[in-house]
Amino acid sequence: MNITLYKNIFAKICALLFAVFLWFFVMNEQNPPVESTFTVPLEVSNNLEGYSVDYNIENVKIKVRSQRNALMFVSETSFKAYVDLAGHSEGRQSLKIQVVLPQGFELVAVTPENLSIDIEKIINKAVPVDITLSGVPASGVSLGKALPATSEVYVEGPQSAVNSVKAVLGYINLAGKAEDFSIDVPLIAVNNEGKEVSNVKVIPRSVNVDISLVKGLYKKTVDIKTKLGNDLLADYMIKSIRTEPEKIDIYGDQRIVDKIEAIDTETIALANIDKDIIKEVKLELPVGINVIKDKINVHISVEKKKQ
Repeated sequence: MNITLYKNIFAKICALLFAVFLWFFVMNEQNPPVESTFTVPLEVSNNLEGYSVDYNIENVKIKVRSQRNALMFVSETSFKAYVDLAGHSEGRQSLKIQVVLPQGFELVAVTPENLSIDIEKIINKAVPVDITLSGVPASGVSLGKALPATSEVYVEGPQSAVNSVKAVLGYINLAGKAEDFSIDVPLIAVNNEGKEVSNVKVIPRSVNVDISLVKGLYKKTVDIKTKLGNDLLADYMIKSIRTEPEKIDIYGDQRIVDKIEAIDTETIALANIDKDIIKEVKLELPVGINVIKDKINVHISVEKKKQ
């Protein structure tokens, strides 16, 4: 037996414990726990097929705690922040943001803690193409026709956004034009107020339009008059009526055009109208008169008669 091994055993144990304590003390002083904040892109996992997910933040801030030297080996890409859509359905809801950390890191805080999201079914519908013209053609030249290759296209996107789309617009500048031409026109989806609906996709994204210009035709801007049927529900009355547009450019022989002060719509049926409505109606054009578009929208507002 090695007796010297056990000689002064108590002193040796104390020295070992002191050495361990001193090591932890030095390490804590030289490599103490510290907190740091990282900005991390937010991910969405388990997306629902056939649905759109709408939320208004792209990044989250996470505060973590670790030994100081551990921070030397990490960056924003070392962390992951996500929400899991598994088991969730259509509608507005708040989901807790989950965080994945590297080994040796402790989560202190997440900002924000929850994510508000809208889950909506993706739908599509057909909407009319409306070509808007601007600019004045060359002297002595008037617009004959503007004929898009298709009269309607499809819009696709979240249900609420698609339902808000009234029409798809394309814009053509005629300034200085003197000859017929064709042009590929980008299309924009708009709502009832004429504002762009940005979170829908227009299919196709553009349409080819053939523009025919004629020489010698006379142009005049006239009012549009609505012709209403007499079949409105007995306990309702017309509150207001407005055409869109309120005036229209007509083209033709000057002798005919000069005699026209307004263009009538076809007779508008009012049967079963018990709320405000927008109706597309045709214009009744006299012989020899042309317009760019022979259909307009009529905004009809009704109210119930007071008893």
